[in-house]
Amino acid sequence: MKRSSRRKGNDNMMVAFKWIHAFIFLTFMLQYSDANRKYLTAHQEVTLSCENLIKDQKNCINTTWLFTYPPSTVIELITLGQINSHKPGRLSLSENCSLIIKNLRGEDSGLYTCRQFNSSGLQTGPDAVIDLTVVPSEYSHHIVSSSPEPQRSFQ
Repeated sequence: MKRSSRRKGNDNMMVAFKWIHAFIFLTFMLQYSDANRKYLTAHQEVTLSCENLIKDQKNCINTTWLFTYPPSTVIELITLGQINSHKPGRLSLSENCSLIIKNLRGEDSGLYTCRQFNSSGLQTGPDAVIDLTVVPSEYSHHIVSSSPEPQRSFQ
């Protein structure tokens, strides 16, 4: 009997250690997050702001959003205001051309790059890059999310 109670105690200690480790990890992530890095849980909605936005553009026609994930695959999500079908039904653009992703999933983790182009097709200004990490939803009580902006879907 002593052997099984000792094993149960070790199992409880391992579970407690895993929770402590997860808490420390999430605390570290949140402490070092900034405007260019976001940590959110699965099933949430996120709004990624596009910096260096060309003013007064209609329907975000000067805006392109790229998604890069390991090892170095790049997908064009939005091309000059037009939504491509990589994440059907989950992408939209706000009035100020921010990218809105609904129902976040683990595979949404990666780098999101917003680029602005002038009417001649030349890039204006530097890239605006956001590093998004989607963590499992069981850690949702450790993550703070931002409220979404008004949105408009372009098809």
